[in-house]
Amino acid sequence: MEQANRMNGQVTAKQREMYKMKKFMGTMVKTTLTLGLLVMTGCSNVSDTESKISEITSKTVESASKLSEEVSEVTSELSEAASEVTSALSKDTYGTAGALADDNYTLEEMLTYALQDEYLAQAKYTAIAEANNNANPFANIAEAEATHINELLPLFEKNGITVPANDASDRVTLPDSLAASYAMGIEGETQNISMYKRFLEEEVLPPDVKAVFERLMAASEEHLQAFEQENANFGGNEDKGNNPN
Repeated sequence: MEQANRMNGQVTAKQREMYKMKKFMGTMVKTTLTLGLLVMTGCSNVSDTESKISEITSKTVESASKLSEEVSEVTSELSEAASEVTSALSKDTYGTAGALADDNYTLEEMLTYALQDEYLAQAKYTAIAEANNNANPFANIAEAEATHINELLPLFEKNGITVPANDASDRVTLPDSLAASYAMGIEGETQNISMYKRFLEEEVLPPDVKAVFERLMAASEEHLQAFEQENANFGGNEDKGNNPN
């Protein structure tokens, strides 16, 4: 028992020594850090060091705030630029939409716009005819658009111009009624006629291209009359509760 007490006493003494050593080391570390700060900041005492540290911290926060504002401004400018690019890209430049938004054409642009619009007309009228039991005059005019496309294609080859891909079906949104379909046909043919009128005003236009444009414009005028007539008939019959087809 006595031996055990002596051992416990020795352990307790060692623990006290370890505690003193740790406390001493902690004091030394704090002292070393303080001296380091004094040297780095060029201050003569701890109070001055704390003041210097506070000043540095304040400047750092201020710089960070300014940097945040600058980053925010740049982000805003980038956002506006991205919005403008998106808006420009979202503008429709296909067929008559592109042609009527332009006022200075090359031969390639005129042929491309014309073919795109004939592609689109064929796709729209085919879809409407299929959805409305071949309602007049959509089916017939869709076939006529195929003829127009075949008239334009040789002009691309003759002038060494790449034929644009026919992705018009991806651009078709089917109207929700037959009345809306007639309105779409009227608008489409009206814009098509306006496009060809602009093209025919160009001073430098090859004779064969001019002849094709004139024929296609005349055909569109006939299509317009057909749509207007059917639209008038449909409106009258609709009032009576009858479907003309």
